[in-house]
Amino acid sequence: YIGTVEDPQSATQAGKIYEVASPNFATWANVSKAGNYSSNNRDKSWCITSYGELVIATNYSDPVQVKMPGVALFRDLIGFDAAGVAIVGYAAAGGKMPRARFAATINAFLCLANIDPASVAGIGTPYAFWCSRFSQPQYFHSLSIEWQSSIFQLVATPGEITMLTGG
Repeated sequence: YIGTVEDPQSATQAGKIYEVASPNFATWANVSKAGNYSSNNRDKSWCITSYGELVIATNYSDPVQVKMPGVALFRDLIGFDAAGVAIVGYAAAGGKMPRARFAATINAFLCLANIDPASVAGIGTPYAFWCSRFSQPQYFHSLSIEWQSSIFQLVATPGEITMLTGG
């Protein structure tokens, strides 16, 4: 992707995310997290969206990723603070760490769709749509009126969610 939120473009391959490193697209830099990503995502392309100044990437096989302004590499987003440190008590407070095929920003929520069931036992399905806490994209809870986080499942018209668009 181009390193600005205003004009994102992606170049990904199994195990890596690249960023345009020159104005003429001649040079690309590997901006993957340390250790790269799962090799089993060959059929799971990356979905990249912006959330304010953050660049968010998801591919269904790996934890949702974030690239912060001024930071060279992507890192895991959900359950970690702005410095990349695990949030103490996140799981005990009901926090979940979903993996998803699609991501989009809707108002002040980071929304994920087509949730990998293996990432959140008993909650995720290919027809699930999940919103983070209001203005806190690193927090996902099953249902919280206090934190305005929720998960929805399309059961009346079952089938995989095949696209998610922000707004």
